[in-house]
Amino acid sequence: MVFGTFDSLHPGHQWFLERAREACDKLTVVVAQDHDVVLRKGRAPAQALNDRMSAIRLFLNDATVIAGDDQLGQWRILERYPIDVCILGYDQSELLSALTVYKTTYHRTFQIISFSPYHPDRYKSSLYVRS
Repeated sequence: MVFGTFDSLHPGHQWFLERAREACDKLTVVVAQDHDVVLRKGRAPAQALNDRMSAIRLFLNDATVIAGDDQLGQWRILERYPIDVCILGYDQSELLSALTVYKTTYHRTFQIISFSPYHPDRYKSSLYVRS
């Protein structure tokens, strides 16, 4: 499972998603709700949730693409979609902390791994999305 905003799907996102797909048997992509993007990034996404999900489905037709929980920290997604591995991007340190607390609190055993960035000077969402 991977989590993200995936606003204006760019080569950095694509690299991350391809590597995640190669690392597991079945990939589930959880896309952040629009209101969560505002909460976390201080701005609305350039693309609506359904558009971001559609772009991922077009790019990875073999992945399950779902919307994130209505509220951050609910973790209903992890109850509905049990996982063995959660793969994080290099810039998801808050999510790493939250998942670690979740694992400890609910005695879950999934593995958390992080990928290095793919040319973050060229392929970072802030370079593609205007505030």
